[in-house]
Amino acid sequence: MSRFRNLLLLFALLALTSCSKKAEFKPFISKDGRFEIASPTSMQYKSQLSHFENGEVTMHSYAGERDGVVYTINYFDIPKVINDEWRRITTSAYEIPTLQTMLEANAWVAEDRKGDEVKISETEVARGEHFAATTKGKTQNLYIRVLWIGNRFYQVMVGYPPKPSYQQEMDAKKFVWSLKLHSAMQN
Repeated sequence: MSRFRNLLLLFALLALTSCSKKAEFKPFISKDGRFEIASPTSMQYKSQLSHFENGEVTMHSYAGERDGVVYTINYFDIPKVINDEWRRITTSAYEIPTLQTMLEANAWVAEDRKGDEVKISETEVARGEHFAATTKGKTQNLYIRVLWIGNRFYQVMVGYPPKPSYQQEMDAKKFVWSLKLHSAMQN
């Protein structure tokens, strides 16, 4: 009986490992965006122009999907007059203006918000926050990093199922934490 049980366990493990194939992460580099990130999927580019009272903002977005997980990185530059106003009203180096508005507009519930930073060079550091979130109704989990340097904002976001597999969750975290930013001074 013990042999039979071991054989069944072996078949179950083989079936489990064959269903969730480990992702192959490759570097995705955006020279215009001044970033690179390890991605398990090909990334598709889109842009969107938004008009504000004090200028226009073009959102640049790269996104891809693999195994039920959506991988996204966005960046945009804000006009100097808006940047100066936002810098005036922030109370901490890690505070991202309008982040709470973004959460509310998308009906996301953020959990465990923490300060974050990415060192770019000896003199440049992007600061912001990272946090987990869920959609209202808990139909999707999200992991988000938002960083701000100069007048540029970066948002790295992964959406995955409410009950993710171990591999989905590990791939999501690997993507989010692989972000490297490049200096604006080198361009």
